[in-house]
Amino acid sequence: MFARHSARYLVSTFGLFILFLALWLLLRGYWYLPVVAYTPVMLFILWFFRDPERTIGTGVVSPADGKVLFATEDKDASRLVIFMPPTGVHVNRAPVAGEVVRTTYRQGSHIPAFRKESERNERFDVQFRTADGDVHIGLIAGTVARRIHPYIGPGNALKKGDRIGLIAFGSRCDLALPPGRFRWKVKPGDWVKAGETTVAEMG
Repeated sequence: MFARHSARYLVSTFGLFILFLALWLLLRGYWYLPVVAYTPVMLFILWFFRDPERTIGTGVVSPADGKVLFATEDKDASRLVIFMPPTGVHVNRAPVAGEVVRTTYRQGSHIPAFRKESERNERFDVQFRTADGDVHIGLIAGTVARRIHPYIGPGNALKKGDRIGLIAFGSRCDLALPPGRFRWKVKPGDWVKAGETTVAEMG
């Protein structure tokens, strides 16, 4: 299964491969070289935009596939930052059930997503209301990622694990939970899967 909004990437990638293949079949000679060189690129693009089904975990689940950079708590919120490497699935999921009350898109720079300064990058923020308070999610573009494709908008009711968006080619995801109500089940360096890994529990 491929991610929503991935069709244009897949069509252009496959179309270029067909062009190289046609040139090789028609002209022969060294035209096989572009075919050989581009085949791994095409396979990577197909693999990158995969969107596998997930068994939804308990508690608060991870909104992204990737590596935990920070899991902290302050007076304003419990905060989790996940770096999404190019090798992971880049479809984001709702960490808990709730209703979307606000979404905000902001243009910005493209600093590497694993650096703190990436907070100034292009981003899409989601606030949704839950039975345990408001939850905030930030989808942040990285150096290579140049496009965020949201799947949701204000008024949408989400179940835990629902798909909320796609970030193309490397990125970061921030999660903020109500302060003092949850305890993190992950720590910096842990690898998590969207919708599947339990990252926090009440208490």
